Amino acid sequence: MLEVHIRVHKTHCEILKHDIVPNGCVNAVVCYFSFDSFWDGFDMLASFESAYGTYHETIVDGKCSMRNEIIEHASSVRIGVIGVKDNVTVTSTMVPFEIDVGANKDGSKDGDYHPTLLEQLLQLMQETQKIAESVRDDAAA
Repeated sequence: MLEVHIRVHKTHCEILKHDIVPNGCVNAVVCYFSFDSFWDGFDMLASFESAYGTYHETIVDGKCSMRNEIIEHASSVRIGVIGVKDNVTVTSTMVPFEIDVGANKDGSKDGDYHPTLLEQLLQLMQETQKIAESVRDDAAA
């Protein structure tokens, strides 16, 4: 498993150490949290935020998994903690965490395929040809 170790002192998050995490990993990243006594008695959630959305995972015994959806295409993730005790909610700061480019199953460099300019032009020509054939067929009918 790939690991990210985070220390939370009062409301400040800090990444202590981490493995290199490439996007496209599935069920492979575990976050380990260490908390000071400020957090005693709180039920805690890890908050993971990227340009693709925000997800929360329950922290159990100081750890949780980083969801696949959050790192699937992201290049950066912000990690924080939310704690709830009785009628009190505390949030930590968010700490940035970089996600590296990973190799995907289809061999592409990243998860989003971007056609080349030539491929885009060929696609446009094919669509134009279909429209022209449709107009010709309508005129002949």
